[in-house]
Amino acid sequence: MFRLYHHHDLGRLAELLAVLLGRQERRHVLEADTIIVPNQGVARWLQVQIAQSEGIAANLHMPLSARFIWQLIPDTLPGAPDSQDFERSRLRWHLYALLPEVAAQEGALAKYLGGDCPDILRLQLADKLADVFDQYLIYRPDLLEAWDRGAEARRQPEQWQAPVWRALTRRLGPRHRARLLRESIEHLGAPTSVLPDRLPKALYCFGLGALPPEYLKFLYALASRIPVHFLLLNPCKAYWGDIQSRRGRLDRAMEPEEELGLETDHPLLASLGRGTRDLLRSLYSDELSTIVEPELGDAMAYAIPDSKHLLGQVQASIIQMQVPKQPQPLATDEVSVQIHACHGVLREIEVLHDQLLDLLSRDPSLQPRDILVMLPDVARYAAAIESVFGAASGPRNLPFSLSDRSRSSSHPIMQSFRRLLDLPLSRWPASEILALAGVPAVMRRFGLDEAALQSLRQWLDQAGVRWGWDASTRSAFAAGSQDAYSWQFGLDRLLLGLLQSDEDSLVCGIAPWSDLEGSAGDDLGRLWHFLQQLREWSESLEQPCSAQSWQDRLNHMLATLFLGDEQDS
Repeated sequence: MFRLYHHHDLGRLAELLAVLLGRQERRHVLEADTIIVPNQGVARWLQVQIAQSEGIAANLHMPLSARFIWQLIPDTLPGAPDSQDFERSRLRWHLYALLPEVAAQEGALAKYLGGDCPDILRLQLADKLADVFDQYLIYRPDLLEAWDRGAEARRQPEQWQAPVWRALTRRLGPRHRARLLRESIEHLGAPTSVLPDRLPKALYCFGLGALPPEYLKFLYALASRIPVHFLLLNPCKAYWGDIQSRRGRLDRAMEPEEELGLETDHPLLASLGRGTRDLLRSLYSDELSTIVEPELGDAMAYAIPDSKHLLGQVQASIIQMQVPKQPQPLATDEVSVQIHACHGVLREIEVLHDQLLDLLSRDPSLQPRDILVMLPDVARYAAAIESVFGAASGPRNLPFSLSDRSRSSSHPIMQSFRRLLDLPLSRWPASEILALAGVPAVMRRFGLDEAALQSLRQWLDQAGVRWGWDASTRSAFAAGSQDAYSWQFGLDRLLLGLLQSDEDSLVCGIAPWSDLEGSAGDDLGRLWHFLQQLREWSESLEQPCSAQSWQDRLNHMLATLFLGDEQDS
């Protein structure tokens, strides 16, 4: 049975989940509870909430929806083939191999790729197509079924995408993921079908504000075999699945106003809640008619916030889906909603840090773990957050962690390795190259330290190093064929300065920079060795080779550039 619970408070939903888990019968004491979560940040928060509520949170399996479903497909559909080739990361390479063959028959593709197509252009198209087909497999299975039948529309881009898709299914097999998902739903719904005992005893779905319709249908079909509890974070206690944004209403401006219904109601729900709106529409559709909403009375009743403050007024209007026609009076100490105008990312984070310190000082019951900061792009703000929050000490120190960042965008060695692969396309800016040299694993390999890097930064700046390896780099970027202010220009001045102290005498047209002392020669030599390695790799990365040779080449680069530390995570 599919049971639906909804509330506007995620904490209340977590309390309800803890109660449901406590009542669940298990096959054995070590059986894990399966809870589908929208992301790992919610998973960690939920574990903390359950531990606080029940005293312990253990043996919880918290997969994402797609991973859970595709791991379960072989158990719900006997004889299902391996569908991993339809994953986006693999799909791009199959498309890369197929594009020349399809382009020979499709004029639009042939025109785009051209007669002598660069490999990078072909790979970029394959990557974009892999992303598009991955979305079609999830959200447009009907379109793919029509293409399989040869019934595509005579319009772009469908006219050339369909032949690419058919070539892909000939290569990978006709039972693609959209078809396997539909077959699995049908198999689950058949009363006579037999399923293995490996299915979980019960399934819990927590905080899924957006879910593809086909995934929801799969969970609904699975509910005919095991209990499925769906805990939905729903900001409004009324049904709002039919409201539309202002743009959607403009498309229907010619219809009579009385037929628009709820579309004239709460603008915040209409503009910011599209994912949950579409999910609600699916949950209350005729296809999912046997969903049960248990009556929990006051335990899960929506709580209308105090309307003395602006935030409470906004929350109350969303919960009740009522927009006040006139502004309501506010409390004299109104600070519930604040807008700060800042001149840059760093200043935004500095203001945020000060505001959080102020909140914590005014409310002793508030803890850092109770604070969630939402950002439009975590990667863009990560450096500023590390700089401001990480450098604060004493009473200004606030514990923090960054979530929703991929390993490739957060780990310094991964970031450095990606910069290495981009060397042939790089302008060689001084700041970027020195940042690469400042990675701890790189400093260990080349015998550098923070003091040496600080001195090298000053010397390079005063010697005139700005960007470009030499004149050829600047010429490639259409900046002339002069090597002035390039790495070669600055290094020549520094190395010559070690040999003579007369700055007024030119040697082969080079003015030495002689303000070097102490161990400057050693540090400069280590930097020169590091730069020569980068230069060699930049040239070798431009040369095509086999996959095995690429593996050997990249492994050699890793071993040469990084020196690991057992204490380094």
